[in-house]
Amino acid sequence: MSDSLRFVTAVLAAAALGGVAACVGERSDDEAAGDDVPAVEFPEDYPKGRAGVDTAAPVDYQVFDSVVHEEDPRKVEFRVLALSSANRSSLSKTLRLVLDSIGRADSALVAARGVIYVYDPTAPRRGNVVPRLWGVWVPGVGWDSATAESREEPHVVYTYDVPSQGTPPGERE
Repeated sequence: MSDSLRFVTAVLAAAALGGVAACVGERSDDEAAGDDVPAVEFPEDYPKGRAGVDTAAPVDYQVFDSVVHEEDPRKVEFRVLALSSANRSSLSKTLRLVLDSIGRADSALVAARGVIYVYDPTAPRRGNVVPRLWGVWVPGVGWDSATAESREEPHVVYTYDVPSQGTPPGERE
């Protein structure tokens, strides 16, 4: 493949990824040493995040419960069952797609919260349905402060692991 064709491919890939910058070259340590950008140092307990291109495939799912929030009818909570086994990335993508599509479909909605469940077999022909991830679709002010006025603000989706983050909000005992 020629260099010009590689460049065009990289530019098209970056455009297809919504403007995500593509790395098309490398710099040696000697070249990077001349930069006047100070190094950023984070405390040891600072949460480490991961960034990358989202290539996980969503799984088939069924929304099996939805509840309008008691204090604010413009907020909804729902539960989703993953219909096939999947890794965390696929479950996260599924929940993000569901949250985003519900938020876009209902113009009166200001925030949505969801829990995705998976089937956990305990014996042949027996098992439990357990929560694996929960997430929110919220404006920048967050779930508690979301109002009708914040509906027009950009919304984001956050997902959290149930085992490491505790019981999902609104989870029924």
